[in-house]
Amino acid sequence: VGTIRLQVDNISLKTVKVTGNAIQNTSSGYKVNIKALQYAKDRMLTDVLPFLPGISIDDDKITILGNSMTAYYIDGNRMTDPAVLKSLPSDRIESIEVDYMAGADESSSAVGGIIRITTRREINGGFSGDIKGAITLQPKNGISDKTISNTLSASIGKLYLFNSISWEHNTPVVNEEETYRANNNDESSYTTDRNGKWKRSYLNEYLGLSYEISNTQQLKGSVWYSYADQDISDNAMTQQGREMHTSMRENPIRRHTIQGAADYVWKPKPGQQFDLMIDYLYRNQHDHQHTVIDCLQPTNTSQIQRTGMLRVQPKWQQPLSKSLMLAAGLDYQHTHYDNDLNQQTKMTSHAPAAFARLQGRSNAIQYEVGLRVQHTNMQVDVADVKNEHNDFGIYPTVNLMWMMNAKRQHMLNLMYKYSMEDLPYSVISTYRYYSSPYSYETGNPELKSPKGHQLMLMAKLWGKRTLMGGLMRANDEIYFVREQSPESSSVTQTKPYNCAYVEGLMLSLDRRASCRER
Repeated sequence: VGTIRLQVDNISLKTVKVTGNAIQNTSSGYKVNIKALQYAKDRMLTDVLPFLPGISIDDDKITILGNSMTAYYIDGNRMTDPAVLKSLPSDRIESIEVDYMAGADESSSAVGGIIRITTRREINGGFSGDIKGAITLQPKNGISDKTISNTLSASIGKLYLFNSISWEHNTPVVNEEETYRANNNDESSYTTDRNGKWKRSYLNEYLGLSYEISNTQQLKGSVWYSYADQDISDNAMTQQGREMHTSMRENPIRRHTIQGAADYVWKPKPGQQFDLMIDYLYRNQHDHQHTVIDCLQPTNTSQIQRTGMLRVQPKWQQPLSKSLMLAAGLDYQHTHYDNDLNQQTKMTSHAPAAFARLQGRSNAIQYEVGLRVQHTNMQVDVADVKNEHNDFGIYPTVNLMWMMNAKRQHMLNLMYKYSMEDLPYSVISTYRYYSSPYSYETGNPELKSPKGHQLMLMAKLWGKRTLMGGLMRANDEIYFVREQSPESSSVTQTKPYNCAYVEGLMLSLDRRASCRER
């Protein structure tokens, strides 16, 4: 047809306004476009999360529908410690996906939900980043908190890089009172006035990489390093009956944590996907306590805790029809923990599992049904006393969403999960952590793993009001008892035990502003 030349022309258009929902609901949760939220501008990610449905943050602890967050992903890289989230500005985030409950591809102990974060990439390559800092000044105590953080993202050919580093230092002032009243023994009652300073320093570094091997293959990887330095120094005055006691305590803690993850993705055909994920975590913590009571001989205790975790998960995803997707795979997790103290504690666990998840849609109903088969073997060795725990179970998950009226955004969610909790290291170790000269916390290596059912029903009206109800029953739930120490009548210990079962009912009503983009 020969050469076609384009000529510039001016065209006047009327104003066009495009309105859409920032939150897209799914059978297991929702996906939100962060750029569409006006209140997310110039905020850190941890300041935005509490505005999202079902998410709450209290004392840096993130909960989803009242349960602790199981894990989160940054560009597909799995993370377990939420420390990195504190240094992420919301304008570096493209979208967030929230699953109210962890699916069958997560561990049977994963009771809480999952957060998946996708960072914003540069369209035409290049890089961008920012640096932020903050200082907290108190009239009486001077500067108590100092923080600085930096984020950087870059696209270089087929390589994408995202880096986040943060440093935090704070010195809170301790001024508190602790009172204990014995029921039948007045001699064990005491009141302690404690004052002093805590010094804390935290350093977090996260590096995530993604490389496009070809149109059908991708390689992802991440490295996270965390260093915590905590020095607690306080003085206490305790009145027990008519006697007055003084004490001084120093408790420096040093903790190093490193986590590395790799994920190979292969998409041979549209809808088909193979994932091979390898996740490794290592933590080393040194805890030293120096205690002086009534100017007597000091008591020194020191421990080194080492934790190692390796997880390997291959997974295959296969479409069965236009509205039906099947995902299945294997999962293996190995965990090792040892504690060097007067009584050495060692714990080793193996958790092989197989899982399958079926997702589909029928008219206005979306559903997801999952099944996980897992065997957990845990061996605990405390001072040459060996204990072994074996748990085998089948753990189903069900998620249903009925869009009753799409125009008015009326929807109904039903969620069910059967799970088994992991035993935390702190409730297994017999190490004694003294909070005062007359009280300490210790563990119990004889504990059983709690198992529980959770059923949630949630109704959303007009996309703003959420009415939610839930039922929970847990067998062998862990509870803590404060009792007299077996070695001294004037010292109390807090120790965990198993109870028969615990039942709970939850009702809540939530109203949020509408989330729309223009």
